[in-house]
Amino acid sequence: MKCASVRKKGSLEQCAANALFGHTLCGSHARARTTVLWADANASKTACIIKIQAFVRGGMLRKRLRRNGPGVLHRSGLSNDEDLVTCEDKDRQDPQTYFAFNENGKIWWFDYATLSNWVYRSNIPLNPYTKVPLDVETKRRMFQIWCYRFRCGNALTEPTTVPDVLAFRLNMLCQLFSCYGFGDIDPTLFRRFGKVDYHSIFLMIRDDIGVAYRDGNPIKERIKAFCTRGIHLIHTQDSQLYVIGSIHRLLCMCVVPKDPYILLFTMLSAIYRC
Repeated sequence: MKCASVRKKGSLEQCAANALFGHTLCGSHARARTTVLWADANASKTACIIKIQAFVRGGMLRKRLRRNGPGVLHRSGLSNDEDLVTCEDKDRQDPQTYFAFNENGKIWWFDYATLSNWVYRSNIPLNPYTKVPLDVETKRRMFQIWCYRFRCGNALTEPTTVPDVLAFRLNMLCQLFSCYGFGDIDPTLFRRFGKVDYHSIFLMIRDDIGVAYRDGNPIKERIKAFCTRGIHLIHTQDSQLYVIGSIHRLLCMCVVPKDPYILLFTMLSAIYRC
């Protein structure tokens, strides 16, 4: 912990020395007759700093809430009054877990966990009320929320059985390819892949990603780290666990860049060459 005093009389800079054990001041300032604390010297700036922090936090929160769809704060004009699974009333649904989309002028809302469980059960997801396919914008927003929850370490809802988890992750990956203009890809394409195939895919992505991103780019380094882990785990995991984990690693790679188009192109190129 740093010393809580200013560096010297008349200064507004904090002392760079470490505080004594069990004390808030360093040795020099602890022995001084009078000491000006850094917090007291900068008290006039505190109100301004708090306002800036509040403005930034508010902007980040508003951005997240806009991603949750129409009606997130004002629940008027919604087509359904409660969630399909939780039966939570529209006025009691937490804005952080609320998700809605506009379809032909009507607003349908759900708990995010409810809709994600429904959407990723099939490669071409439908509105559970109208059986109309969801549009690209809705599916992109759903994946962006999944990315945010992944980064924050929040619980990500998935099925409990191994076959359902495999289908869930494959549908999510194939929908992601579709959202970014790579056409409708059938999840059965991946079902023929085994342990060795995914190992080859990670090798090709690791080699190809160097062309897409410059050296030193943190995105490139993080993607290569995912690939390296996938390459090394082939020696320690059984076939089924390695396949399920490999699909999850491919999804986690897509969380790294803000726009995953280049990565998805690289990934799909490796898949078709495998």
